[in-house]
Amino acid sequence: MEGSSWHKTAVEKGAVLRPKMRPGKVYLYQMYTTCFAEFETVEQAKKFCQYADQSIHGWNVDPVIIIDTTDPEAVKGWENLMEG
Repeated sequence: MEGSSWHKTAVEKGAVLRPKMRPGKVYLYQMYTTCFAEFETVEQAKKFCQYADQSIHGWNVDPVIIIDTTDPEAVKGWENLMEG
């Protein structure tokens, strides 16, 4: 898996890096990387984004998006990058 420097910080803040997503979790994903930062809730993912905005210079140069796989539409849209 290839990630950006912020991925290490995300792990230090409680995220799990995964090559593919699993339904029922929330992920941060950045273009040009091959991993997803997994969080338990949208709130945790947003909290990390707020921290990164203030503490990690240039972390969002390539846009980082939140993918909520508790939403069936999100699962459907990302099914090629889901486990199982």
